[in-house]
Amino acid sequence: MNTKELGDHGEALVCAHLRDQGFTILKTNWRTPFGQVDILAQRGDTEHIVEVKTSRQAIHHDQALSLRTPQLKRLSRVASWRCQQLKGRLGVSLDLVLVSLSPYGETDIRHFENITL
Repeated sequence: MNTKELGDHGEALVCAHLRDQGFTILKTNWRTPFGQVDILAQRGDTEHIVEVKTSRQAIHHDQALSLRTPQLKRLSRVASWRCQQLKGRLGVSLDLVLVSLSPYGETDIRHFENITL
């Protein structure tokens, strides 16, 4: 599995996980004026801008550190832009989901909601 396939697989797993948690998936690979968002989801009165990081390792710490400054700035801009678009009708949460795929077929998904940049 190449890097793109790994990322696509992780995003598909996260979509299923979010649905199981009561989220509605609004868009995947959503193109915005500030860049692409992996998943746009909604639960209740909040939209969630979801960044997915997938790894073949069992250590989530490395995945979280793989978010670089340009990515963080992009996500912050997207969240601000989305807040302006929604004009207070819905809340906006910026979420990070870490997916670890072990070589033994085990999957670990950790969802961090409303992260602060």
